[in-house]
Amino acid sequence: MATGVDQAAGMSLVVFSLVLFTYYSVWVIILPFVDSDHFLHKYFLPREYSVILPGIAAVILLICIGQSTMRTAGQVICLSNSMNTNACYPLCRSLHRCHHVEESQAKKSGLML
Repeated sequence: MATGVDQAAGMSLVVFSLVLFTYYSVWVIILPFVDSDHFLHKYFLPREYSVILPGIAAVILLICIGQSTMRTAGQVICLSNSMNTNACYPLCRSLHRCHHVEESQAKKSGLML
């Protein structure tokens, strides 16, 4: 069962999403049919931004997904390489601490029997 903090965070995300969806829907669907001198236009950005802002958001989202995917793939590759061979690659040390390096350091310091 979710705690009160989790429920509050979830509800705030749902409310934020509904407000954003409503704002964008009114901006893109309804506002083009309203006269340009109507007071409603002062609450919205120019129509060009209705394409630019989601495009920028999509690019940022794709960059984050790609970065996360590449980091995970790199960790899996380094982990499989460190288990199959005794060689540790520099990339593996930066992404995931190599087991062989840790074991050899523990043996040198006398912590491992």
